[in-house]
Amino acid sequence: MLILAIDSSGRNGSLALARYTPAVAHGVSIDAAQMEIVEFALLQGGEYSARLIPTLAEAVEKHKLAKQDIDLYVVASGPGSFTGLRVGLSTVKAMADALGKPIAAVSVLEAVAIASRNRLQENKGRVIAALDAQRGEVFAGEYTISDEFGPFPVRTEQESLSTVDDFCTWLSARVPVPVTFTPEAALVERIRKAGSPAEELPRPAADLYARAGLMKFAAGQTITAAALDANYIRRADAQMLSSAQAVSSRPGTK
Repeated sequence: MLILAIDSSGRNGSLALARYTPAVAHGVSIDAAQMEIVEFALLQGGEYSARLIPTLAEAVEKHKLAKQDIDLYVVASGPGSFTGLRVGLSTVKAMADALGKPIAAVSVLEAVAIASRNRLQENKGRVIAALDAQRGEVFAGEYTISDEFGPFPVRTEQESLSTVDDFCTWLSARVPVPVTFTPEAALVERIRKAGSPAEELPRPAADLYARAGLMKFAAGQTITAAALDANYIRRADAQMLSSAQAVSSRPGTK
């Protein structure tokens, strides 16, 4: 099984081609650690539209593959840079639609939660993933991680947007207070100063998205090209409002 994963959600991104040889079927447990990263390439922010397709073409040609050989497309769906997300998602949407292949969309917050598994006791528990949303705000996702969930061990409880101050207040009111994982060092410091536990993780890259996408595929959590959409959370910034109500809420709200 050949997997293409693209992350164009941040200041810099990446692309990965991965191969998983054991049999994979929906509902079947897999060992994502056995996945082989065939090719990994960094993508410079600001050059996504110019470099993504050429970089993919070079990787495919280097390994004597064809685009038709790709069985699964995985893409970082946001939140993140509007322009970067648009390039990554439109590329995946066009290729998957033309070839009739499935897509696994992985939230950036979800990817941070997946990356936290090795830091959790027995690889399970309730965690918070957070990203700097700028303007004194934070994107936050609350997740439960458990091997009992099947091939994809992460269940999303909520993803939302709030001010950093409100987020820290919400964290401190939880019993027990869950650990917040984030690739933002300044955010770790801010949360710890407010009295809650936080750990810094490297920002997820395309190799992690490939593994997450494989797990989603095994769990039957794939979508078609027509259903693929960006997870902006702050949709007003992306000019994606479909109604008068913006899709943004503080943690703990419904």
